[in-house]
Amino acid sequence: MISAENSQFVAQKWFRVALVLGSVTVSVIFLSAAPHQEPRFLLPLLPLVAVICGPYIFTRKSLLFVWFAINAALFVMMGVMHQGGVIPSLHFIDESYREDLMIDDGIAKEYNYIYYHTYIPPSFLVRSTYCLQNDSKNISTRVFDLQGAPTAKLAQFIDLLNNTASARASSIASTRVRNFVVLPRTAHKLLGHLKFTLIKCFWPHLSMESPPSIFSGNLSEDLCLDLVEIL
Repeated sequence: MISAENSQFVAQKWFRVALVLGSVTVSVIFLSAAPHQEPRFLLPLLPLVAVICGPYIFTRKSLLFVWFAINAALFVMMGVMHQGGVIPSLHFIDESYREDLMIDDGIAKEYNYIYYHTYIPPSFLVRSTYCLQNDSKNISTRVFDLQGAPTAKLAQFIDLLNNTASARASSIASTRVRNFVVLPRTAHKLLGHLKFTLIKCFWPHLSMESPPSIFSGNLSEDLCLDLVEIL
C-alpha cells in the first residue's frame, strides 16, 4: 500500500510537472496568436521543456537517439540553411564595389541594394556603406532593408531612388544608377509588375516567411536567395 507520505510526494511531483507543462502550453498559444512569429521566440521555453523531458530522454536509448537526430536536423536547418544567403550576399556586394574601384571610366555610379523579405542585413559587412562616395570616381553603394513591405511600397521606393538620382545627375556629366533587390526565390511573385534579371543565387537559403513547397519539384532551386537587378 502507498503511504500517505508517498502519496503526497507523488501528488506534489505531478503538480510541478503540470505547472511547468501548463506554462509552456500557455506561452506557445499566446506566441502563436501573434501576427509575427520566429523560432527564436521559443528559446525562453527550452529550459522548461528540458525540465519536463530530461528525466525520460536520458533513461531510454531510443528517446536519446531521437533527441540527437532532432537536434542535428535543427542545427542544419536553423544554423546553416535558415537565412543562410544573407551574409554571403553582403560579401558579394562588397567585392563588387572593390572591383568597380579598379575601373576608371569617368562614369559616376550609384548602386542600390534593397533587401526584401529577409532578416535585417548587417550592412557593416559592406565597407562601401561607410564610404558612400569615392572622391575621385564617384561610386556610391547603399544597402537598404524593406523587411516585409508590400509590393507597392517596394515599387515606390525604387521610383524614389531613381528620382533622387536624377536630381543629383544635373551636376554630374554621366551617371549610372542600378537598383538591385535581394529576396528569396520563393518571393519572386512579390515583385509584381517589376521587370528584373537574375544576377546571382546564394544557396542554401531557407525563408520561414516564404517557405518552399516540397511538392514543387524544384525544392533545391527554391532554397536560394536571389540578387536581381530591376530593369
